Amino acid sequence: MIMASIALIIIGLLFSSRIFKLSPVISFLLAGIIVGPTALNLLPTSLTTSSPAGELAIASLLFLVGLELDSSAISWKNKRRILMGVWQVLLAALFIGILFYLSGYGTFNSIRLGFLCAMSSTAVVLVVLEQRGDTHAVYALNATSVLIVQDLFAVILLAVMALPATFSDSQEIISSMKIFGKLIVFVPIVFLISRFVLPKLLKSVVQRREPEFFMFTLLLLVVGSSFIGHALFGSAAMGAFIAGFALAGSPMAYQIRSDIDPFKLVLLSLFFLMIGASFNIFIFETHWLQILIFLISIPLIKAATNFIAMKVTKNDVYSSLKTSLALSQVGEFSLLLAVVAHSTGWLDTSSMQIIFAVAIVTMGLTPSFINFAHSKLLKNLCEKFNVSHTEEILQSENEIQAIIIGYGIAGQKCGEQMTHMGLHFSVIEQNPKTVEKLMEKGIPAIFGDASRKEILQAAGIEKAKWLIIAVPSPVDRLSITCEVRLQSEEIHIIVRSHYVKEETFLKEVGANIVISEEETVSAALANALQDEFVVES
Repeated sequence: MIMASIALIIIGLLFSSRIFKLSPVISFLLAGIIVGPTALNLLPTSLTTSSPAGELAIASLLFLVGLELDSSAISWKNKRRILMGVWQVLLAALFIGILFYLSGYGTFNSIRLGFLCAMSSTAVVLVVLEQRGDTHAVYALNATSVLIVQDLFAVILLAVMALPATFSDSQEIISSMKIFGKLIVFVPIVFLISRFVLPKLLKSVVQRREPEFFMFTLLLLVVGSSFIGHALFGSAAMGAFIAGFALAGSPMAYQIRSDIDPFKLVLLSLFFLMIGASFNIFIFETHWLQILIFLISIPLIKAATNFIAMKVTKNDVYSSLKTSLALSQVGEFSLLLAVVAHSTGWLDTSSMQIIFAVAIVTMGLTPSFINFAHSKLLKNLCEKFNVSHTEEILQSENEIQAIIIGYGIAGQKCGEQMTHMGLHFSVIEQNPKTVEKLMEKGIPAIFGDASRKEILQAAGIEKAKWLIIAVPSPVDRLSITCEVRLQSEEIHIIVRSHYVKEETFLKEVGANIVISEEETVSAALANALQDEFVVES
C-alpha cells in the first residue's frame, strides 16, 4: 500500500512536470520531500544515501551522468572549450567561497563550499536543452563543454570533501596525501581501462546477439566499476562515473544509452527521492534569511563568472549570456558532494540543508532561466546595446544527407554510389568491426539497433533526405520503417525486401520504394533465359 502511494505521487508529479515543462529530476525531488519524514513519512527510514541501496543509486546516477557526456564535445585540439570550463569552475569557486567566508565559515571549508556550489546540473540542463531542440546551438554546445569540465572536477572533489575540516595531527596529513596519491595514480589507469578494455569486452558480448546478456553485462559493469571505485578511492560513485564517461566515447555508447533509457527514470528517481526525503522543509522557517541571500547571490555569481569565462575564451556576447543563464543553478553533483561532506563531519546539518534548499529551488527555476535567455526582453536589451542576438546553430561541414541501415553487400553498393554522387551519408550497423572500419575511413557510423529513436537521431535522422534499409531480417525492416516514419514525415525511405508480398506491409507503414529480391531475381532469370534463347536461335 505504501509503495503504491509513493508510485502514485511520483506519477502525478511526473505528469505535472510535463504540463509545466519541468525536468523529471524536480518531480523526484518534490516526491521525496512529500514522502519524506518532514511530510507524509512514507519512505523506509533505512533507505538513505549511506545505505547499500543509496550507494548503488548514487553510483547508477553518476554512471548515467558520465554516459550522457559526449567527450567529443571537448578535445585537446579545441583547448578553448576546456579553458572555458576551467575558468568557470575556478572563478565561481573563488567568489562563492568568499561569500561563504563572509558568512562565517573557515577558510578551507569556504574554498570547498565554493567548489561544491560551482557545479551546475547536468541532469536538468541537458533535458531542458533537448526539450527545446537546442542541442546543436552554440550556447548549448558551450554549456555541455562546461558541464563536462565541471563533472571531471567533481570526481576529484569527491575525495576533497572526504578530508577533515582541519589537519590537527600528522596522521591526518599522511592519510590525506594517500587519498590524493591514489587519485593521481589510479584515476588515469581506471579511465584507460574503461576506455579501451570495456568496449572490447562489450563487443564480444554483442557478437552473441543476446540483448538480455548485453544488459546483464552492463549491470555487472556498473556494480564492478562501483566496487573498484570504492576499493581504490573510498567512493563507489567515482568508479561508476569514470566508467560511464569512458564508455561515452566508445562506438557502442548510443546503443548503451538506448538500452539503459527504459530504466533511466527508475535509477534517477531513487537517488533524488532519497535526497528529497533528506531535505527538511522547515529549514526555510529557521534559516530563511541566509537561504534568501544564497538564492539571490549564488545564481548571480555563477551567471557572472560564466559570462566572464565565455568572454575570456572569445565567445560572442549573446551566446555567452545564454550559456551563463543556463548554468546558473546549483546541481545534483553539489547535492552529492554535500552529502559526502556531511558524512565526514565537517559540514553541519543546517549548512547541508541550506545547500539542499538552494539547489532544489535553482534547479526548479532552470527552465525559466533558459526561457529568459530566449525572451524578447533580453533580445531588446541586446539591441539597445548593439549586441547581435542571432540564434546560432552549429552546422557540420559534411551535413548528413542520407542514412544507410545495414552495411552488407547491398549497403556497401549504396555507399559507393552515394560517394560517387557526392552525398554525405551515415551508417547504422550492428557489427562492431564494420563500424570501426567505417570510422577509420572517416564515414560516420553508429553501432546500434536502428529501430530505436536514439540511434536514428544520433545518425542524423532530423536532417537526412534519404534512408536506405538494407538489413536482411523482415521483422527488422518492418520495425525500422515504422520508427523512421514516426521520426520524420519528409524522409524518402527505400527498403530492401525478400518477398514480393512484403511490399504491401512496408508501404503501409511508410516506405516510399520497396526493392524486392524475389522480383529482381525473377526478372534477371527471365532476361538470362531470353538471352540464352536468342543465342541458340
